[in-house]
Amino acid sequence: MFSNDKKSKILFTTLVISIIILISSAVFWQSFIINQINDRLSINRFEVTSAKISGNLFSSINIYDVTVIHPSYGNMSIKRGSINIDFFSSFINGLTFDDIIKFIETKAAGKSSIIEGKEVILVSPDNWVEISTLLKNESKLDFNYLMCISSYDKGDNKTYGAAYNLYSTTINHYLEVRVETEDGTAIPSVTSLWQAANWHEREAFDMMGLQFEGHPNLKRILLSEDWDGYPLRKDYKEPDYYRGMPVPKDKTYWD
Repeated sequence: MFSNDKKSKILFTTLVISIIILISSAVFWQSFIINQINDRLSINRFEVTSAKISGNLFSSINIYDVTVIHPSYGNMSIKRGSINIDFFSSFINGLTFDDIIKFIETKAAGKSSIIEGKEVILVSPDNWVEISTLLKNESKLDFNYLMCISSYDKGDNKTYGAAYNLYSTTINHYLEVRVETEDGTAIPSVTSLWQAANWHEREAFDMMGLQFEGHPNLKRILLSEDWDGYPLRKDYKEPDYYRGMPVPKDKTYWD
């Protein structure tokens, strides 16, 4: 039989362990976690309204059956798959833009530049393989999440670019990188680093005519293969007919 002193110690230890298990449970922190996610999503006007959460703070948090709303797109549900989050990384302040630039310069001096007046770096196609690999694989940067790729036309009929929005879910910092090309020079594909680049690069090819060297399947993704031209270019002229059918000029029915 245990003495009263030993019983008290066992009871106290059990109570402490139970409290630790309770407060480490992701469910206990559900509202806080969803609020943290919404803070990150608010820049793009998305909001998580409900989600199921499991896991614990000491390993990872699993989020599934997520309902997301957007003022333009309405309700969206993510039923399959899951999102794994390192809870403690959300409290880590990532590197500042200046710190990121200084670190890049120590590893790849002179192979990128800062766009004046913006916290954005500019990289040539020739240096993009080296810089993108550094951003993804260097542990002090760890840009493990490619948020999107946006293509743009500078309006001089020869210069086009791709803007890469990168984020580190482990270190909690962000970076925009732009790669510009002239006269059809190809940009190296980054699908081997970020799988999300696959469809983004295809869309940039489809709508802006950007070429991505090394892409596994670079073909149109929104328009048909026989479509003429690239609709997001500033000099694009909409055809009058497509496969013998008139192309409507009045777009008011889209409003």
